[in-house]
Amino acid sequence: NVAFAAIILTYVLLNLLYTYVVKHIPYLDIFFIACFAGMRVVAGFVLLGLPIAWYFVSVIVTLFLFVMTVQRLAEISVANILARPVIAKYSPRVLKFFMTLFLMITVIMYFIALSFVALPLVYTDSLYFLVLFSVYEYMAFTETKKRIAEDGFIFLLHDKRTLTMVVLFVLSLVVLGIWYIVR
Repeated sequence: NVAFAAIILTYVLLNLLYTYVVKHIPYLDIFFIACFAGMRVVAGFVLLGLPIAWYFVSVIVTLFLFVMTVQRLAEISVANILARPVIAKYSPRVLKFFMTLFLMITVIMYFIALSFVALPLVYTDSLYFLVLFSVYEYMAFTETKKRIAEDGFIFLLHDKRTLTMVVLFVLSLVVLGIWYIVR
């Protein structure tokens, strides 16, 4: 598949650029990581021979922008968690602004994805509340910055409410994906 090969080649070239240049540039590294996630989703659509659902890709990219912003904020908010020199170049104020911005864009894109795909399929009203509650939970989650910066994945596994919200969110994305394929 030529399109898949082109995506993989682009991904490898951008990854090399990220490894040697971009990861040392504050803020730009967050965008590259989110773009990598989007490229993986697009590659999956291409590999499966499905038309690319751009609204789904945009949810994933904006979600990664939000998560990486929170991760950077957690890293600079905890004393002595400056694993890389670039972390010291971030501004907590700018990261908080980006965190809010990316969160709102993610929620809006998720609602748009629901309206395009799932409206006739699922109880979208309950999914809206799930998303809003997940936003609240994640914002509360960011208040425990030290535990996130030490190991966000381990904290996620131990925090039952947040883990439940993440599982439900992922399941809703799976339902959206299945509905998109079946449709």
